[in-house]
Amino acid sequence: MQKSLRKTDRSFMRISDRNLNQKKYFHGRPSSVNYNAAGSGGSNKGPSNKEYLETVQKRIDTLKMEHPGMENTKVPVELVTASGSGLDPDISEEGALYQVKRIAEVRNISEEKVRDLVKNQTRKTVFRTSRSVKNKCTEA
Repeated sequence: MQKSLRKTDRSFMRISDRNLNQKKYFHGRPSSVNYNAAGSGGSNKGPSNKEYLETVQKRIDTLKMEHPGMENTKVPVELVTASGSGLDPDISEEGALYQVKRIAEVRNISEEKVRDLVKNQTRKTVFRTSRSVKNKCTEA
């Protein structure tokens, strides 16, 4: 990675390079373009598309397998569906809280500390009533 890149460029490059899949980081939204900014775009597949539904179900199954004890917890939609651009890593507060136990275990810190981090990094959105977390997985 080039050291001369601006922070925002460097952060994006790191997101692109690792595809947000290391266990010690909050996972952002899946990407329909493998986080390739040159090919930004959605899949154009909707909820009536069998292939899309199979993909989402595989993501749900994988997510539940990676988060033991969460089998009966509702999976936040953004953890299993890509954004329209295929590049948006932001997740809801619920999406971050769903991942607290895994991150705490991998980093060997308390779940309470990770929950506090989520609460401190959560921002209210302007047009939605929910709250979102800026995915700062590249900063840890």
